[in-house]
Amino acid sequence: DEMYLYSGSVYTTVTIEAIGFTLNVQGAAFVDLGTEFGVKSDVTGTSELHVTKGKIRLLCDGGEDSKISQTVGENQAVCYDVKSNQVEAILIEKNIFVRKFDSKTGMMWRGQMIDLADIVGGGNGFEDGRPHYGISLTNGRIGRPVNRKRQGNNLYHPVLENSFVDGVFVPDGGAGPVRISSTNHVYQECPDTNGMFYCDIASNETLSSEFGDSNLPLILEDQTYGTTENSAILMHANSGMTFDLDAIRDSLSDISIQRFKTVLRLSTKNPPERVDSTVDVAILVDGRLLFSRSQVTAQNGGIPITISLNPKDRFLTLVVTDGAAVSGIDASANDYAFFAEPILEIDK
Repeated sequence: DEMYLYSGSVYTTVTIEAIGFTLNVQGAAFVDLGTEFGVKSDVTGTSELHVTKGKIRLLCDGGEDSKISQTVGENQAVCYDVKSNQVEAILIEKNIFVRKFDSKTGMMWRGQMIDLADIVGGGNGFEDGRPHYGISLTNGRIGRPVNRKRQGNNLYHPVLENSFVDGVFVPDGGAGPVRISSTNHVYQECPDTNGMFYCDIASNETLSSEFGDSNLPLILEDQTYGTTENSAILMHANSGMTFDLDAIRDSLSDISIQRFKTVLRLSTKNPPERVDSTVDVAILVDGRLLFSRSQVTAQNGGIPITISLNPKDRFLTLVVTDGAAVSGIDASANDYAFFAEPILEIDK
């Protein structure tokens, strides 16, 4: 029913049955009225209250003539100073408290969205991955991506080093449906491709071209992506990748993945002789085609994508294939597509 915080941080989720739970700090008490909230306090007597959901009754006992009682609502925050007995409104910071953690995996969730680019780099979705890393389309291993012309082998490669990625593949529907998961889901509508690929799937990568020393930055509306601040997944044609949503859910119990969001585009900074790059893009959930766009070019700009997800959806698959053949150039050689800020929006 009640606890005292001398110093440090506490995040609390209070059920309806426990309304009235009280968190005491020096000189004040926070009484739950059905909510989620975080409190951080230091030994000097300064405490901050951040209300994520519901509302809190703040009671400050500064003496008979200076008692304070006020309600702090959802998405509001206040700072209380015991020395001055003053309460001041501050900006809420939702991501400063650890809300859930998994002792086995070391996963800690502070309310932020899951970054799939971080997962491609071998991380857990919360800035734990290695920048400029990726997944080999040849064997499913995580490491530095290779950028050279290779032939696909029509196999589905499990990614054993990160359970959040089920596997990768080189899509080519010319021989029939393409396997896209470890449980044998297939991409029935996969187009016939040349079966070639150049770049491995890369996280936050600015690649050096095999055609010269120039870099190929990922540009969207004059903003460079593929950085720690603005993440991206580079998927050069022809490539495919499947995320295991159940593995992500299992790492943080009681979270609900609501949707996948990203912005698709081709790099606008390809070498001049390759400005006519074209790709086809597909997004599937458990083998169901939920997004398809053909003949995407750099001139299309950014294409916002939102895919709603339900608790039974397990596999999220991204596929990039070569579009039209380009005169004098391999059909997939110039197809540098990327997914800017690819996130899973979650709710607890």
